[in-house]
Amino acid sequence: MRGTVPSLIIVLALTLALPVWAQSSRYQQWGGQETSKNFASELRKLIDEAEQARAADPRFLDDLRALAGRYDAPWGDRLIEEYFRDGDYVQNPTWTVASGSFSVGYDGLKSAVNVQTVQQEQPHKLKNRDIAIALLGQMLNQGSGASNQQAAPEPTQPEGPAEIFLTTTINNAFSFTASLTGAGESGGIVFGLYQGSQRQTGYWLYAIPGRGIELLKISSRGAVTLARSDASLAINDGKKHRLGWARGQTGAMTVSLDGQALFKATDTGFRQAFDGVSLINRGGSYSLHSLVVDGG
Repeated sequence: MRGTVPSLIIVLALTLALPVWAQSSRYQQWGGQETSKNFASELRKLIDEAEQARAADPRFLDDLRALAGRYDAPWGDRLIEEYFRDGDYVQNPTWTVASGSFSVGYDGLKSAVNVQTVQQEQPHKLKNRDIAIALLGQMLNQGSGASNQQAAPEPTQPEGPAEIFLTTTINNAFSFTASLTGAGESGGIVFGLYQGSQRQTGYWLYAIPGRGIELLKISSRGAVTLARSDASLAINDGKKHRLGWARGQTGAMTVSLDGQALFKATDTGFRQAFDGVSLINRGGSYSLHSLVVDGG
């Protein structure tokens, strides 16, 4: 089995490249775009099987996933392709730590935050800018900005959420794929596509133990939960998961986990490009193995 799966993967990977080769040969491409999509789908299945059986190097499998994505995704530009293989996060591309600490190991970007030191607020119950304060403001040391609203919760100890962000223009329509592992008691992890230098407006995917995965929108008008998954869903089980998030030109968004669609939502509130991507560890131990973002 360990020898068969990698061999099949290599054959399919080479087959995916055939349409490109055929353009410069006297032979005609067969099957067209639909054939490429089918092969990409089959390739992903074999990659998942090889990953579960630990039959191939994880970095090789990540490369094959990126290859498959180029053949069946309608996106024109690769905006971010980060595997942390250079051993750091400070160059090519340059990430910035806003709070907490991060390190890079063989399996990617690592962060650990004591869950007991982070207040467990209820984001969907907060009003207006309080949601931004609860998710982002603690590490920026900002107030709630509104005296007639509920005050932002404070961390129980000086340590708070750990945040790292990457400043780069991301198209209004995008495809986002993160491969990550979480373990132990967890306060949740947040991925955000933000607008503005303070990173307080945009869309945020919040994976919360006991409440599943939520898609939040934070704007100058306030905050709203656009959609959420089943509450029993968890990613802090020590297993490797693939979180997918796509938004089309019409504002229609789809969120998936390990290739299975969780929910859909439509919002047209943000029409301009996003200014970057943020990762926030709100308590727990997480490893981000890879992050790929395409724009259309």
